[in-house]
Amino acid sequence: MSTVSASIGVGRFRLPIRLGAARLMSTYIGEAYLHTVKEAPQPNVPPRTFHLVGLMQDRLFGNGSAQAAAEAVRTLQPRQVMLEMDQARYKNALEHISTGMHLQQPNRVDIVSTVHGGLMLRELKASIEAAKEINAAIYLVDRPFTITKNRVAQKLLNPVTFGNFLKYGNRSLVFRKDKANSEDVRELDSFLKQFCPGMHKVLIEERNQYMAHQIIWNSQPGETVVVVCSAMHVPGLASLLEKKLRDPSVNVAAPEELADLTKKSLPVVPFLFLFYLALPGYILYLVGAGGLGMVLQKTKSVMGLDAKGEEVPVARPAVKVLEAK
Repeated sequence: MSTVSASIGVGRFRLPIRLGAARLMSTYIGEAYLHTVKEAPQPNVPPRTFHLVGLMQDRLFGNGSAQAAAEAVRTLQPRQVMLEMDQARYKNALEHISTGMHLQQPNRVDIVSTVHGGLMLRELKASIEAAKEINAAIYLVDRPFTITKNRVAQKLLNPVTFGNFLKYGNRSLVFRKDKANSEDVRELDSFLKQFCPGMHKVLIEERNQYMAHQIIWNSQPGETVVVVCSAMHVPGLASLLEKKLRDPSVNVAAPEELADLTKKSLPVVPFLFLFYLALPGYILYLVGAGGLGMVLQKTKSVMGLDAKGEEVPVARPAVKVLEAK
């Protein structure tokens, strides 16, 4: 089958796009990178093209990644822009956009923010503004943050998971302190998956499943869709989308419990002090007191951890769609 090559310009960068075949393509656009998945042509069904723009957290790299992603949205001119956000984070971002205020750094006494870098908010503000400029429909495809936070707290009740997440937190903070690059971010993801698979499943794998379902379910035939998300999510999301586009029978839907987790989650109130204050404070103390040497000493291999995920049932959680005005 013949293919046609094209390119788009993002600032001084030219990004090659191959048309006419289902494939994956990655290229860097400044501080972010673009990963393209194109659906194979089918009779009477226009193919969809998904451009996944991977962001680096601004507390690691500044706002260059956010600006590169926004420029990609303007250049690609999609009619659908899907963001790694939930309703609460989107509302927060809109309030700051309307008032012209700057979004603050995430709370330093929140373990997800302190140890994992927080979920995307500040980084997506520029992409929201770019989507509104081109009158694209905005889709919020991430799982609600409260659900993720509750599941993190539940996982940390396991002493083994708790200890290994401490090691991940040490290394994570050292990377930020030393101004990590994109290679360090990928290494950090591998470290989390190897030594703390339960947390990797909650923070990365489950949300990949959730977002992939939302992206497939809400994308329209023949549309070019831009998905702006954390760089740590791009490889998994791209793989899930490619599998689904090649074989529609493949299940990339989020598990049912993720759509209704707030009703099923265990109470974690007694754990909140440890979750918000004691653990982040202890990790910050270790990094400040011992530096890289202590961190490396505390991140030696841990044996006997199973990083394999489990199969999940099909579900169809609702998605919030917002038309740009």
